[in-house]
Amino acid sequence: MLYNIHTESLTTSNGLSNNTVRHIYQDSKGFIWFSTLNGLNRYDGNTFRTFLPDSIGELPSLADGRVKSVCEDNHGFLWISTSIDRFSCYDLKRDCFVDYTGCEAFKEQYAYITLLSDAVWLWGRGKGCRRVCYKNDRFYSDVFCLENGTLDTNAVSFIVKSK
Repeated sequence: MLYNIHTESLTTSNGLSNNTVRHIYQDSKGFIWFSTLNGLNRYDGNTFRTFLPDSIGELPSLADGRVKSVCEDNHGFLWISTSIDRFSCYDLKRDCFVDYTGCEAFKEQYAYITLLSDAVWLWGRGKGCRRVCYKNDRFYSDVFCLENGTLDTNAVSFIVKSK
């Protein structure tokens, strides 16, 4: 049996913000997300929408234009990892960036993420870790670190859920 396979190259001439794509992800709504060295791009099959950092930086937005990767949690939030070890969180339902900490600490640096069914964990760079939960249409988060007595060290290497 022969198959006709159609391929198409998507570049800046099609609306992609940068030709260096680091990661590609398809979300639960069907959008394709391209992580590039110059912004995050959402592709609907016809056109691109580019997300760049907010120059003022007071409201949640894309933390840095050099995007490493994207993943989605169980609640329909995209978690965007950037080169400056900061995460951004994008609400697919409301079509906007949100403060995932619940306390305006979204500029804290974390290098790694673990998505679990009941929480999102961020950690890395000797800052301990942060557990993020979403309940009743609101984010809550807790910081675990040496300074507040919840960890013996801030050097977290990985997070796993025990049974």
